[in-house]
Amino acid sequence: MIEARELRIVDAEGRTTISLESDEYGGRVRVYSVTGAEVASIEVTENGGAVYTFGEDHVLRTFMGAVNEGGLIDARTPAGYSGARLFSGGFGGALFTFDFSGELSTAVTPQDNGGMIEVYQVSNATVDSEPATDSGADGGEDGGKSVSRVVLGFSQDYGYLQIVNADDFILTEVTATEHGGVVTARSHEGYEFTRLGCVEDGGQVVTFNRNGDAVASLLVHNDSGALQVRDATGLPGIELLTESETGIIRTFKNGEMSTISTSTDHGGAFMVFDAETGKRVAVFGAVETGGSIEALTIDGALVSRLMAAREGGALLIYDNERQLRGAFVINSGDGYVETYRSDDRLSGQLGGGSAAEPEADDGPHNGEAQQEESIPAVRQRPPY
Repeated sequence: MIEARELRIVDAEGRTTISLESDEYGGRVRVYSVTGAEVASIEVTENGGAVYTFGEDHVLRTFMGAVNEGGLIDARTPAGYSGARLFSGGFGGALFTFDFSGELSTAVTPQDNGGMIEVYQVSNATVDSEPATDSGADGGEDGGKSVSRVVLGFSQDYGYLQIVNADDFILTEVTATEHGGVVTARSHEGYEFTRLGCVEDGGQVVTFNRNGDAVASLLVHNDSGALQVRDATGLPGIELLTESETGIIRTFKNGEMSTISTSTDHGGAFMVFDAETGKRVAVFGAVETGGSIEALTIDGALVSRLMAAREGGALLIYDNERQLRGAFVINSGDGYVETYRSDDRLSGQLGGGSAAEPEADDGPHNGEAQQEESIPAVRQRPPY
C-alpha cells in the first residue's frame, strides 16, 4: 500500500497530465494540457464538491458546484464573462443568462406558488478589457449604461407583466386575477395616461393628462355604460350614459352643464342650459303621439311653448310672470287664436266658431265658461 498526499501522473517528457491531491478538507483531481496549463479540476469536501474547466489562458469556462443546500452551474464566455447560471436550493431554483459584455440579460426566479421571468436590455454597453471575477457581472446600471427590462410574474391565482425603462419607471403593466385584469400604460416619466380594466360583468377604460386628471373614461357594466370626456383642466365636457331602455347625453361648459339629451323606448327630450345661471333656456320633447318645444328666459321663466300631436297642435305665449298671454291652437283641422289678460282672463279670440267680443275690465266675459271647457289645456298655467 502506498500512502501519499499528492500523486502526479506525467507523460513521456515528464510533464504532469493528472494530479491527485488531498488535505484535511477533502481531495481534488487536476487535469493539465500538453502545455502544462490546468484545464479541469474536481474538488470534493465533506459538504459537497465542484467541477471547474479552464481555457488555455487559465480563464474559467464552466463551473459546477454542489453543497448540502443546493448547487450552481456557471457557463462562461472565452473572455471570462458569465453566459448562464443555474441555481438550485431549498427555495426552488434560478436561471440567469448574460450578454457578451457580462450584463444580465434574463432571469428566471421562483416565488411563492409561482415565479418571475425578467428580460433585460442594456444600452450603450461596452466590453471591459478585464474579464469578470468568479462572481460574474450582476447587471444593473453602471458606467453610463442604461438598463430596461420586461418582467413577467405569476402565481397560483395572479399574474402580471411589466415593461420598465432605464429610469425604473413602469411603462406598461398588465395584471390578471381570476376575477379580471388591468392594463396600465405610462409615459417615460412615469405618468399614467391610459388604464384598461375588466371584470366578469364589465370593464373600464380611463385616459389621464400629465397632472393625473382623468380626461376620458368609458365604463361598461352588463346592460349599461358610461362615457365621459373632460377638458385639459379635468372639468367635464361630455357625458354619455346608457342603460337597457334609456340613454342620456350631457355637455358642459367650464364645468357647468349646458345641454342634456335623454331618450327612452317611448320618446326623448333635449334641454339647453344657461352657462352662468344653470337655468333651462330651451326644452325639446318628443313621444310617440307628438312633441313640444319650450323657450325660457335665463331666469328659468317660460316664454313660449309649441306643442304638436297627431290631430293638432298649439303655440302658447307667456309673460314674465309666467301668465298665459296668447294661444294659437289647431285641433282636428280647426284653428283659433286667443289672447289673455294678466289675470288669466280671456281678452280676445279669433276663429274657433263665433267671434267673441273682448271682455270689459269690470265684468266677466260672457263666453269664458264655455271656452274653458273647449280648451282646458291652453288656459292652464305652465307647470313651473
